[in-house]
Amino acid sequence: MNPLSFSTVVFGSTSLGLGIGTLLFGKKKLHSRWALFNFLVASWGACLFLISLSGHSYDRSLLYWKIATVVGMFIPPVFYDFVTELCNQRRLYLRLAIYCQGIFFAISYLFNQIGYDLLLSFNLFYYPRVTSLLYTAMVICWSSVVVYSHYLLWVTFKNASNPETKTQIRYMFVGVLTGFLFGGGTHWLVTYNAPIHPAWNVFITSYTFTVTYAIFRHKLLGLDLVIQKGIVYTTLIYLITAAYFVLLLVIPRMVNFSDTTLSILLLVVLVLISEPLRRRLQILIDKFFYRGSIEQLAHEKHVLTKEIEKQDKLRAIATFAAGMAHEIKNPLTSIKVFTEHLTDRYDDPEFRANFQRIVSDEIDRVNNIVRQLLEFSKPTNSMLEYLNLGEIINDTLGLLNTNFIENRITVTMENLISTTIRGDRYQLKQVFLNIFLNSIDALPAEGKIDISIRQKDANVEILISDNGCGIEKADLTRIFDPFFTTKADGTGLGLSIVYGIIKQHGGRLEVKSLKSSGTNFKIILPSVDAAKFE
Repeated sequence: MNPLSFSTVVFGSTSLGLGIGTLLFGKKKLHSRWALFNFLVASWGACLFLISLSGHSYDRSLLYWKIATVVGMFIPPVFYDFVTELCNQRRLYLRLAIYCQGIFFAISYLFNQIGYDLLLSFNLFYYPRVTSLLYTAMVICWSSVVVYSHYLLWVTFKNASNPETKTQIRYMFVGVLTGFLFGGGTHWLVTYNAPIHPAWNVFITSYTFTVTYAIFRHKLLGLDLVIQKGIVYTTLIYLITAAYFVLLLVIPRMVNFSDTTLSILLLVVLVLISEPLRRRLQILIDKFFYRGSIEQLAHEKHVLTKEIEKQDKLRAIATFAAGMAHEIKNPLTSIKVFTEHLTDRYDDPEFRANFQRIVSDEIDRVNNIVRQLLEFSKPTNSMLEYLNLGEIINDTLGLLNTNFIENRITVTMENLISTTIRGDRYQLKQVFLNIFLNSIDALPAEGKIDISIRQKDANVEILISDNGCGIEKADLTRIFDPFFTTKADGTGLGLSIVYGIIKQHGGRLEVKSLKSSGTNFKIILPSVDAAKFE
C-alpha cells in the first residue's frame, strides 16, 4: 500500500461515516444535501484509492481518473446547494448555472474534450497534467464555486446575532475550507507539476472531525446527539494510527531517504512521540469536548439543574399571573357593572338586594382564588401527627353529605382498615375534599363513588373511583397543572394543591381515566404501625 492509497482510505472512510450518520439522525433537506456532499467526497477518495492501486497500468488509471473527475466536479455544486440551505439563500438561477457548468466540464472530461495527459508520478501511479486552457477554465470554475460558497458562509457568520449560530458557522467554515485546501488544492497543484505529494489529502479528514465535533458540541445542523467518551477515544486512536502510517510512508519519499538507518531512526521517533501525543490529545478532548474533569462535569450538571428549576419556577409564575388575570377579571367585571348603576338605581330595593348578593358573592370568589393560590404557591408548614386514615376519610365524607343527597350519589366504603399514618389532619382533609368534589362534579344523577384502603408493603393505598364522565386522554397529563380546568366555574387549583400536599407527605398520586368510563384516583402514603403508638 502506497501513501496515496492509505490517505484516500482515511479521508474516504471518515467522509462516508459522516454522511451515513447525517442521514441516520437528520431528516431535513439540509441534512440530505450534507450527506450527499460527504458521499461525493468519499466516492472521490475511492476512485483515488483505485488509481493508487493501478500502479503502472495507464488504461486503468485513465478510466478511474475520468470517474474521479466527474465525481469531483459535482462536489462544489452540491456544497453550494448545502450552503444555500444552511444560510437560507434562495438563488435558484445561480444554483442552476453552477450545476450546469459542473455537468459541462464533467462531460467534457469524460469524452476527452479537455486537454490533459497522465504522467507517472513518484514512480508509483499516474496523475493528470494540464495541457490546455480549457482544463485551467475548469479549475477556475471549480475553485470559484468553492470560494463563493465560503463567502456566503462568512456573510451569514457576520450577520448572525445568535452566538451559538456564529459558533456553528465558524466550525463549518474553517473545517470545510481546510478540507478543500488539502483536497482540491493539493490535487490541482499536482496537475500543474507542483512538487507536492498528493498523499497530503489525508488532511481532508480535518473537516470531518471538525464538523463532527461541532455537531456533538454545538448542535451543528440542528443535530442534538450525545456521544460516549469511548467512541471519541477510539476515533482518536484511529486518527493517530493513520497519521503515523502516512508519515512513515510519505516522509522518507519526500526527503529521499536512502539510508536504512535514517528510516529506522524515524520509526523510533514516531514510536516515542505517539503515546505522549495520545495522552495530550485525550486531555484536550476532556477539556474542550467534555468541558473538564468529572468534578467539573458534576458541578456543571448541578448548575444546569438549578437553572432548569429556576426556569420552571418562572414558568409557574407566568402561569399564575395569566390564571389570576383570567379568573379575577370576571367577578371584577360584575362588580364594576353594578357600581356604575349604583347612583341611578340606589332607590330601587330590588337592585340593592341584587347588588348586595352578587357583589358579596363575587368578592368571595376573588378571595377564594387568592386563598387557593397562596395555598398552592406557599403551602403552610405541616402540623404532623399520628392519624387514623379511616377517620379522616369519614370526617371528610360527613362534610359532603348534603351534596351526596342532593345529587343522589351513592358512596360505598370497603375495607376501611384501621391504618395509622403520620400527616397533617387539615391538609389531608383538603386532599380528600378536593377529590370528592371533583367526583361529584363529574357524576351524573344517581352516580357512584367507591372508596377502599389497602395495605401494601410499607405503604397504604387509598383508591377512590367514580363512574362519571371521565377525563380526556390528552388532559390526563395536565390535570395537576395550576389553573388547568375543563369546568366553566373552576379555578384549576384544586388538584394542584392535592398534588403538592401528597408530595409533602412523601406520597404519590396516580390517576387512570377513560372518557365516559369514570376516573380512578390512587393515593399512596407511607404507613405507620399503629401498635407502636398504643
